[in-house]
Amino acid sequence: RIFHEEMGTTLSTYLNHVRVTKAKAFLRHGDLRLIDIAAAVGFEDPSYFTKVFKRITGVNPLTYRTQTKEKAEK
Repeated sequence: RIFHEEMGTTLSTYLNHVRVTKAKAFLRHGDLRLIDIAAAVGFEDPSYFTKVFKRITGVNPLTYRTQTKEKAEK
C-alpha cells in the first residue's frame, strides 16, 4: 500500500516496467535468444514475458528488435 501511495503504481507494474526496460536494451544491443532475455530480466515464462512486453511497448519483442536494428542501420 505504501509503495502504491508513494510511486502511484503497484509494485508488480513497476517491476514489469523495469524488466521491460532492461529487455529493450538486450534486444537493441545483442543477439540473445528471446528465452534467454526473458530469463535474464526475471520472467520464468517467455510467453508471459512477450505478453507483458507487448502490453507495455505496443509491439512484441521480436518486432521491437527488428525495428530498432533497422533504425540503427539508417
